Amino acid sequence: SLLRFAYGDKARAILEGVSVSLSPSEKVGLIGPNGSGKTTLIRLLLGELEPLAGTVWVNPRVRVGYLSQMLSELDPERTTADNVRDQTGLTMPETRNLLGKMGLVGDTQLQSIGTLSMGERTRVAVSCLCFGSYDALILDEPTNHLDATARDCVEQALSSFPGALLAATHDRYFVDRVCNTVWSLEDGKVRTVKGNYSAFRDDRMATPSQAGVPSPAGVPDPAMVELALQTEL
Repeated sequence: SLLRFAYGDKARAILEGVSVSLSPSEKVGLIGPNGSGKTTLIRLLLGELEPLAGTVWVNPRVRVGYLSQMLSELDPERTTADNVRDQTGLTMPETRNLLGKMGLVGDTQLQSIGTLSMGERTRVAVSCLCFGSYDALILDEPTNHLDATARDCVEQALSSFPGALLAATHDRYFVDRVCNTVWSLEDGKVRTVKGNYSAFRDDRMATPSQAGVPSPAGVPDPAMVELALQTEL
């Protein structure tokens, strides 16, 4: 709570007075322009960075899975199926069924992880996270490197995940389909809106700016413009 962070003691604060909490089963889309501090906030929550002020508390009984860490833990020499089985504890038939649902079929399941594309490895990692023994997941740009079919598979898996989810993303469609809360990073602070991206957009259209002056009619919100540009097909 009340987090403050800057890269260097005299640098401008990237985050200032940020207070957020992630509830069980809550699925949060963390949005904001490039450079607004999304990855920095994630690294603070994971304990990879220390705040200049404020505290980060994670329930010690909660097991948190992180997409980038899972990608690094996959054994590039072992097969796709072996990696998922080892990470989840599923039987091999259950593992192969799961991979099929993630669009990884046939020989792909028997290939070594090191031969897969980044999009395929992301689907393997998401499978491990969603069906492993995790209570909460933290993902940084989970739909990068994914085509439309792969994105649908990942979205379905994450929507079905019973625990909490925090995903930093530029993908407004992902936020619309998966998330039930939006954290919008704006000028070093987090604006929280309950609902998906459509709810956030409607709230933004209806709410005056922080300076108390509504945006001029017809002038789109910069953060929303960036999300739209980043997710053009």
